[in-house]
Amino acid sequence: MTTFPSARTALVLSLILLPAAGPVAGEAASPASPAAPASPASARPVNTRGFLYGRVTTRTGTVYEGRIRWGKEEAFWGDLFQAGKADNPYEDLAPARERRKRETIKIFGIPIGVHIENASDRQLVARFGDIQRIEPRREGKAQVFLKSGVSYQVDGGSNDVEAKVAVWDRTLGQIDIEWDNLQKVEFLPAPANLPVQAHRLYGTVKLRDGSVPASVRGFLQWDQDECLSTDELDGETRDGDLSVPMGNVVSIERRLRGSQVKLTDGRTLELSGSNDVNSDNRGIFVDDPRFGRVLVSWKAMDRVDFARMAGTGPAYPDYRPGRPLFGKVTTTGGQTYRGRLVYDLDESVTSDFLDGDLEGISYSIPFARIASVEPQGQKASRVRLRDGGDLQLEEAVDVNEDNAGLLVYEGDGKAKPRYIAWEEVRRVDFENR
Repeated sequence: MTTFPSARTALVLSLILLPAAGPVAGEAASPASPAAPASPASARPVNTRGFLYGRVTTRTGTVYEGRIRWGKEEAFWGDLFQAGKADNPYEDLAPARERRKRETIKIFGIPIGVHIENASDRQLVARFGDIQRIEPRREGKAQVFLKSGVSYQVDGGSNDVEAKVAVWDRTLGQIDIEWDNLQKVEFLPAPANLPVQAHRLYGTVKLRDGSVPASVRGFLQWDQDECLSTDELDGETRDGDLSVPMGNVVSIERRLRGSQVKLTDGRTLELSGSNDVNSDNRGIFVDDPRFGRVLVSWKAMDRVDFARMAGTGPAYPDYRPGRPLFGKVTTTGGQTYRGRLVYDLDESVTSDFLDGDLEGISYSIPFARIASVEPQGQKASRVRLRDGGDLQLEEAVDVNEDNAGLLVYEGDGKAKPRYIAWEEVRRVDFENR
């Protein structure tokens, strides 16, 4: 779980989006403009290319093909697969002193000790649209093959590993397959006309007063879980427990101990007693075209207004294979080094994410969207986006003093890379190749 900062951080954000010729390497095409969402009555048939789709082979050799839902959560190409990396190929290229991180352990804000964490203890975070195939192993392991040509052995790290996989086979219908029965899952482009009796959730999340930006908007996943109109919002009323299909919800507004929920038929409900509608909510994922994927914490949200969109988001081919990171590192001493980059001894391609927090929002930004990163003291970094926006992010190793440093492969990239410690970095400028 992400720990959100209690103090507010400065943010300077330009919302002027520059016209683009198309998606850059490792970046998905933006969804259709949200300016005119279709109403339920006038909506065109849903284009279903945004749904997860693939060929699933079991250990018995049986093959199923169709729409996929990973566990009870991920259903679209922009959703995230998360797992712990079993190894880090770049760790041995850094000085031994840099291979471990020191993290102060606190209880009620009081330091009580130091935890030493290996630099190789990293998470793989990848959009399903960036994955070519997943080969599950027993005992909570898997091999993940990305479109970029990179593959990772993973073990645990989230409920995505050992998840049950649901497949809507084209002729057999739905089958739920346990992890230990899976041999491999190969992802394929979804047809545009899958028979899905549901639409993808879309909306605007208004943030608490004074936040910048004031809102985020895009396809969303409520409580990191509900993403379809047929998924249910659970809560308690004075009359009893209630489960409401998300497609029947117009808005949800945060209250002190629960939520006020407005329905499509005009009724308004006061719900409580469930993490769908109270402070136990795990947050709202929003695919905002300006930033990538953001996770809005319960405390940062004021309300969400849902709208009906005719599409389901970028299709599988829209996620181009990530390309190696290239750029220039300027040190605090004024030296500059240019070449292929490995950021934080971990991220090496444009489809990898830079993570950071701001005012109760966790940002996961593909490096393809990032123009530069400038450390701002020990706790934060200024991240400039290619569309001109700026974010001052903190509370994550990618942007604070726990960053493990950078590798720069200069020249033809065949020589041993140069290591630059994070405290020696003044600025990193990424090249758009």
